Amino acid sequence: MKHSFGILVASLGFVASQASASEEDDLFSLSLEQLMQLKIYSASKSYQAVEDIPASVVIINRKQIEQMGYTTLDEILQHVPGFYLIDNYENQLVGVRGSIGGNLAYLVNGILRHPTNVPTQTSVDRGRMNIPVESIDRIEIVRGSQAVTYGNSAFYGSINIITNNTDNTSQVSISAGDNQQGRLFARATQVYDRGSVVVNAGYWQSDGIGGDLVDTMDEESFAALHPAMRTSLDGLLSHENYNLDLSGKLDNFYSNILYSQMNYGFYVFTPSYDEGNLLRLKDRLFALGYEDEVGEQWSYTLEYIYSHQSYDVDQFDFAVPDFSGAGQSQYSKRQAIDAYGKYQLNKSASLLLGLWYQTVKSKNDVSLPVPVSVFRSDSTDDFIYKDIYSKFDYSPNQTLDLSLGVRYHHVDDYTSHLDDGTTKSSISSESSDVFLPQASAVYHLNARDRLKLLYGKANQTPRISSSNQKDEVIENLEIQYLFFHNNILVNSSLFLNKIENLQRVTQTIKNGQVVKTYDNSGKLEVYGLEFSLRQEISERFYYNLSASYQSSKDVNNPSLDPGYSPRFLAKADASYSIANYTFSILMDYVGSMSADWQFSDTVLGETYRIGNDVDAYTNLGFNVRYDMENGIYASCKFSNLLNEDIRYPATELVDFEGGGFGHERHFLMSLGYKF
Repeated sequence: MKHSFGILVASLGFVASQASASEEDDLFSLSLEQLMQLKIYSASKSYQAVEDIPASVVIINRKQIEQMGYTTLDEILQHVPGFYLIDNYENQLVGVRGSIGGNLAYLVNGILRHPTNVPTQTSVDRGRMNIPVESIDRIEIVRGSQAVTYGNSAFYGSINIITNNTDNTSQVSISAGDNQQGRLFARATQVYDRGSVVVNAGYWQSDGIGGDLVDTMDEESFAALHPAMRTSLDGLLSHENYNLDLSGKLDNFYSNILYSQMNYGFYVFTPSYDEGNLLRLKDRLFALGYEDEVGEQWSYTLEYIYSHQSYDVDQFDFAVPDFSGAGQSQYSKRQAIDAYGKYQLNKSASLLLGLWYQTVKSKNDVSLPVPVSVFRSDSTDDFIYKDIYSKFDYSPNQTLDLSLGVRYHHVDDYTSHLDDGTTKSSISSESSDVFLPQASAVYHLNARDRLKLLYGKANQTPRISSSNQKDEVIENLEIQYLFFHNNILVNSSLFLNKIENLQRVTQTIKNGQVVKTYDNSGKLEVYGLEFSLRQEISERFYYNLSASYQSSKDVNNPSLDPGYSPRFLAKADASYSIANYTFSILMDYVGSMSADWQFSDTVLGETYRIGNDVDAYTNLGFNVRYDMENGIYASCKFSNLLNEDIRYPATELVDFEGGGFGHERHFLMSLGYKF
């Protein structure tokens, strides 16, 4: 921690002494029509207006975040059309358009964060969500495969979080609420003749989700618990999060340094006896880039990224009392170089060419004493990606935009090494090559209507490495209609997602032993329809409505409904301002879901699920905010206002019969000052 802060302070001193200004659009005052014409970079590594981007795009700005009173990034994602979340206490799983388990490419200021799936590693996306919402200037969410642009990480799409807009002022804030919630945040922005510096720092704590186990376990399982076991989750899933983000620009150079640490409790296999299982998750990222133009036709970008992720459990607390000597320590280190250039052939055509080189090294040590008796030490040689990608954009006339892209993805041979305490072995994986295409057509029906035809293919490394593994593959096909005029925006989509080689994993304790089973042959098809409407009645009042229907089919087992796939999703929010007050309400509806079925075991030849179906739920939130002219503001946010019984389907680690608990009603009050 001290070493990381030393790097940050030194970098801040260098950039602050030499940095310079850059101006961005003030999103606060944009009309819907102007918002559609806003140009963003992350969707294609070139600036395009939202209305013309060959993808399904959602933009969330600073004003919306403040009006709705969002307190965490995962709360924002929960409210995105087609998105839903499942919390298994160790990880925050994001479902996209009817399926869960695929990657989203998480970026901060356009820089790709640490890879999600790393051989031998426990994959935890929760750390990527540890970004204070107060630091977020804009979020650019692109749904649909983004493999051509971002490679192996962009299975479901990409999420670019902008935290370095120099138009946003410096500020400090403090927050407190029930459930031991507490937050501190500070932001400093400085603009110079040749660049700029933005620093964001945040701290957050909470007692987390609670609940009595008698309300989610069947009678037989609850009666069989050890007398010394905790029968409530209260206080066992606490969170303590730190985040520090430094961005700088100097002429054509730019840099980003990010440090994130999360200390939190999680549930694994059985109830705890003492203080629970405590996890420490750290992310460090450093990026340095250079961008320039050569004449009027060429522009190019060179970028170097280093990231280091570690996952440490100093003490497990499950299975038996005094489970001493149990722990897990793992890390992965990534270095990457991204070099790409854009050539403007003429007014109608442009070509993007890029090279991506990435190395990842990892190690994972697990020690679980009697009665579980597990010792493993997994490591890999350098895991190397070598990608070439290209995209050609062509507009034959003023009404049609065509785009064709492809990414050649190559993985070198690599070897995984295993030491289980008695035997050492190695698993060799051969090199692989794959071509990932992307194509689109955007038709301008008139000045206000767009029809988009979109196709993409993406792959991802399975979460568990094995000798005969295959990359998971998704193909997306979408037809989107977009209408915007003055104060109304309508967006509707028909989509089909086909997923192959889907990996499924179960972990259970049988006869005192941890038993893992894998399957890499899953096939899923998801058909869906989405509709959203936004209307700004006046400068003081607007509302959003969206609904999604998605039908998922397990191709290999058509008689079984896939797990973790709700059929219906609905979102709504509205905001009204009067004088210095803003009143906002938001609603998230998630349909009923099934848990996964136990593919590795049978009872009398029939499959069974690891938990019961969970009911649909509606999460209603309310926020009131007061802004003074001198920069002082105050807000009070209520979540799960109706105290709905929110349940998540059972997962491999949290196999509660009645489902895992969601948050009960809670509130957070904030006081801040912008200057």
